[in-house]
Amino acid sequence: MNKNILILFGPSGSGKTTKAMELAQKICQKGYLVGGIVAPGIFFENKRFSFDIVDLMNQQRCFLARRDMASSINIGPFGFSHEGFSFGDSAIQKAISHKADLIIIDEIGPLELQNQGWAKSLRLACQSEVATILITSRPGTMEAIREIFFPDYSIISYSVEDASQCLSFFP
Repeated sequence: MNKNILILFGPSGSGKTTKAMELAQKICQKGYLVGGIVAPGIFFENKRFSFDIVDLMNQQRCFLARRDMASSINIGPFGFSHEGFSFGDSAIQKAISHKADLIIIDEIGPLELQNQGWAKSLRLACQSEVATILITSRPGTMEAIREIFFPDYSIISYSVEDASQCLSFFP
């Protein structure tokens, strides 16, 4: 089975999550089943303070990370919740089992490159019958992501500004 691997890339704060949510909504409106996760930031005094994780199949939310939180999983100033990762993994695996037309995983980055975070679920999605996977990523991690997760796949990358081109996979 041919699998479409789409990467929506941009720097931190460029709107990757917002675009991924917009694409999910538009694709759902066309009658396709969309699953997976997005991690919208929560801002306080114009500064990203925390992240939730949202299951795209049912819109349920769970806390994922907070600035300056003590945790065994840290990236930059953010400490991550094990419960948030469990919730996200379950959402991705549910989308796989329901044979979603599109699985979105927001975001693949340093944790996944260390075989943590969404790495296991991304590999399961790649091995599944799901036809299209869209991930978000920062430009600096894209080449390593290709080498580690997608060595045998053709990948199509879109900047945040060109994200609407992803809709062409869903006529």
